[in-house]
Amino acid sequence: MGLATSAYEVDFTKQSSIPSEWTISNWATVKFGSKGAEFTVSKRFESPQLWTNFYIHYGKVEIVAQVAPGTGIVSSAVLMSDDADEIDWEWSGNNFRDSAGKGQNNYYGKGIVGDYDRGSFFSVASPQTQFHTYTIDWTSTALTWSVDGTIVRTLLAANTDSGSHQYPQTPAKFQLGIWAGGDPGNAWGTVDWAGGYTDFTKAPFTMYVKSVKITNYNPAYAYNWTDSSGSSKSIKVVQKPVVSSSSITTMSPPTSSSTSIVISSTQITSTTSISVPPKASTTCAGVPPSAPTQNGIVSGCTQWYTAKSGDTCSKIAAKFSIPIEQFMDWNPAVDAPLCYNMWLNYGYCVSTDCALHSQVVEHFCHFHHHNSGKLADDNWTINYKLKHSVFYLAIDSCSNYTVYRSSDTNWGAYTNVQAKDSFLDCTIACDNDPNCKAYTYVGGKSGSGPGVCWLKRELGEPVPANENVISGSRVTQSVKMRRAVSSWWNSVTSKPTATTTKRVATVKPKAPANPPWARYYPHGGRWMWNGHGEYEWAWN
Repeated sequence: MGLATSAYEVDFTKQSSIPSEWTISNWATVKFGSKGAEFTVSKRFESPQLWTNFYIHYGKVEIVAQVAPGTGIVSSAVLMSDDADEIDWEWSGNNFRDSAGKGQNNYYGKGIVGDYDRGSFFSVASPQTQFHTYTIDWTSTALTWSVDGTIVRTLLAANTDSGSHQYPQTPAKFQLGIWAGGDPGNAWGTVDWAGGYTDFTKAPFTMYVKSVKITNYNPAYAYNWTDSSGSSKSIKVVQKPVVSSSSITTMSPPTSSSTSIVISSTQITSTTSISVPPKASTTCAGVPPSAPTQNGIVSGCTQWYTAKSGDTCSKIAAKFSIPIEQFMDWNPAVDAPLCYNMWLNYGYCVSTDCALHSQVVEHFCHFHHHNSGKLADDNWTINYKLKHSVFYLAIDSCSNYTVYRSSDTNWGAYTNVQAKDSFLDCTIACDNDPNCKAYTYVGGKSGSGPGVCWLKRELGEPVPANENVISGSRVTQSVKMRRAVSSWWNSVTSKPTATTTKRVATVKPKAPANPPWARYYPHGGRWMWNGHGEYEWAWN
């Protein structure tokens, strides 16, 4: 989530609890008083941190702070991106062993530390007993650090490189905190840099931050990373859409009379008719939302959640113990998988009790036939000398499935595969996976067209979804396989004799790798040496 406004400011001297725009680290405590936010190390292993829930992409950050005293105690104020771009203020409680006040500024690109040669020290009067204003001004071309309005360092992007000294250029959160660099458990290099070993008997050590002021040079509701380059150019600014009251609606539940869907595929040699019982005449029961909603929310929602600052799809899904794909199905406007356009203070569905009508495929059978001379199998015919006269495969895999249209199942997904033509590809994929007991297809309307098959270990509870979602649950399966021989001759053979026309291998060769069509055997297959100079592909 980005900072949607150009400016943000907080006065910690007027706070009594953590502001909603900030998150505190686990097991930490930050108190507030007349000097502002108090970051305290009172004993070993304490390291309280606060960071913003929002990102900025270039901007100015000003803090008014008095850093903590104590040998090896490090106070810090950092801009940190998800790509480990970093811009730092750091102070040592004993001024990095200097007799005068001293601090350090630093930067990293993509977390590359190189020779740790980017840091620069600066002078500041009595930072442990006096408040000063520390400012970072970050643009796409230059980075400056200032103390009380005086620039102490400037870094030009033009003077950085694409190797060990990369320029910070991706959206970053702002973080405040304190930690013991001089802890005896740290590496000596860290202890030495921080100013020496910390004497915890002299605790507590406290950093005070009166205020934070942030100017965002690129206000955005969110920042979308369009590729993995980590470059500034790859970042797309996403603004919150303007929504009129007329568009804040939920979809009406689809209704239809009894229909029959006929689906055929080049891979499926039979045509299957699926009978769909009529839907109930009444709509799904639900409760109205207590906040405005985005378009496309599933009908019949029985529980709503109002989005708060810092929420993500995964956080909300975890809060209500539902799979994230289920949350996205119920709330399609959030734009999976990033969910960058979830709207603050809008309502999102987290539960529904709609009754569903199943559509049962009475007897669903699919067949796979492979004959020599067909496309990719030609290579196998040539490379492994398969005899055209006996090279054929046939499987009858008959499965009874209960199929749910416009519905999802709410748990059990463990992997996904691509559906090339229709939801029937999901049935085949489920048949061929011994762990699969159900699936959910997300693709074209009414199950036609390419999509994604979510394979599941159990059905779960069917819940309503859009028309491009179909779920199936395997009830029974019977596999009837006709034994077919696919022979392979080794190239090391004896010459034919007058009494036989069969070529016999003089040495039993190593069996070839499984052929591409092996995937069509739900219970597996194998090459078997028949003792007559041939390997045969066989199954039980």
